[in-house]
Amino acid sequence: MTQVEKLTYTKRLIDKLADGINPLTNCPHDEDYLLNDASIIRCFFHVSQVLERVLQNGGVVGSGRRRNLKPFSITEEEKANVPLSDTPVSITAFVSSINSTVNNPSMRRLTATQVTSWLEQAGFLTTVLNAEGKNQRVPTDNADLIGISQVERKNSSGSPFLMNLYNIEAQRFILDNLDSIIASAQNPQQS
Repeated sequence: MTQVEKLTYTKRLIDKLADGINPLTNCPHDEDYLLNDASIIRCFFHVSQVLERVLQNGGVVGSGRRRNLKPFSITEEEKANVPLSDTPVSITAFVSSINSTVNNPSMRRLTATQVTSWLEQAGFLTTVLNAEGKNQRVPTDNADLIGISQVERKNSSGSPFLMNLYNIEAQRFILDNLDSIIASAQNPQQS
């Protein structure tokens, strides 16, 4: 296994933990389980983002970004090989699965923001101010049509927060519209 493959595998496990899923059984953690604590979930998401940057850097740890990366692209064969989860997952975890399937260090990686921006333009998400006064994308009434839901979790102090989850139908919808998502991300002024 190459270093990049090890990092990709590790990131996939961290993403599942961040989504409250046991990566060994693919079953959700119990509601009161320590790994469901919001502060721990935030740490998992942070580690996932760091691993994403390392993977974007071709597996090299450091701040130097590779500037000559090709734009993200995916073949129909690669789309067919993206694993879909029967358990609803975060957009970060699903995008990680897409990037892991493509796994091309000379190409930029797809980001969760690119996907959620497109979903917002398509009317499935909208941006609101959350309780902390920060922007947060939340599902619209149309989101049910494609399988985006929202669950409430509690942070370490017991305060609730909302997390968007994407079921298998939403994952398929994203894959079916990936060409439009990529085009929108590469030409934002034409969206």
